[in-house]
Amino acid sequence: MIRSSRVACFLVAVSWTSGAVLTDEELASFKRDGYHIATGYLAEEAEALKAEMARLMSEADESDASSWDGNGARQYTVTYQPDAATGAPIPGRIFKLQGIATRSEVTRASLLRNPKIVARASQLLELGDDEALDAFGSKFFPLLPVHN
Repeated sequence: MIRSSRVACFLVAVSWTSGAVLTDEELASFKRDGYHIATGYLAEEAEALKAEMARLMSEADESDASSWDGNGARQYTVTYQPDAATGAPIPGRIFKLQGIATRSEVTRASLLRNPKIVARASQLLELGDDEALDAFGSKFFPLLPVHN
């Protein structure tokens, strides 16, 4: 049963677990705006996640390369930043890691199976005890520094 026409902006899995209860204002904001910002919500997990993304980027290999859409990939793929002039991938300049949860237990535990995220998404979607969540995908877009 779909309870909301809006997409929850979380990567989540399994079912309801304990977690901080959302306020009425937070729920109303999500229903009105279609997104929820949980500032600092994963502060405890942040360092491990940053280290894991750095590891995945350092281990990226040309054999994992794919086009922008992953060519329908059902596994881990790497997309390299295209050159603005030629459109050719720039070697070593990672644009996107797709399917990171298939390669990283840290990602699965810290994001997809994280009880805090599961609980928060369940609250936002107002899921009942007999309903569950499923992970749609796991992508990481490392952003290049912005220069003024």
